[in-house]
Amino acid sequence: LDHVTDGLIFQPCGPDEFYVLGTCPQQLKWKPPHLNTIDFRCKIVHEAKVGEIPGYVGHLYLGGLNTPSAKLAHVGPKDKMLDGKIVECSFMPGLGWKVLRIRTDKTEPNYHKSGTGKQCFLLILSS
Repeated sequence: LDHVTDGLIFQPCGPDEFYVLGTCPQQLKWKPPHLNTIDFRCKIVHEAKVGEIPGYVGHLYLGGLNTPSAKLAHVGPKDKMLDGKIVECSFMPGLGWKVLRIRTDKTEPNYHKSGTGKQCFLLILSS
């Protein structure tokens, strides 16, 4: 492989089993909790609320939603380059969401109703 393996995929196999495009309910994906990630669309905004020090906020959006699903844990001026990009994020308990990398191979974030989007989002937050 050209990349590090971060999990396992179990799918049906047999003479009458075929690959299913899209979501396959018979398929099981497993990753250790610390390697679970979600691809969000990132929007970096500068906020200046009354009584607070102005700063940058990174809103994270799942596909199909117009409201943020989460926020980045730490955002500074250097993170403006993330604005509008699809970013792969992991959740750090007690700290929040952290960008691991920009997904140049994707044009859309994980869809909020997909297993990768909604279910993974909730599982990551609960682990």
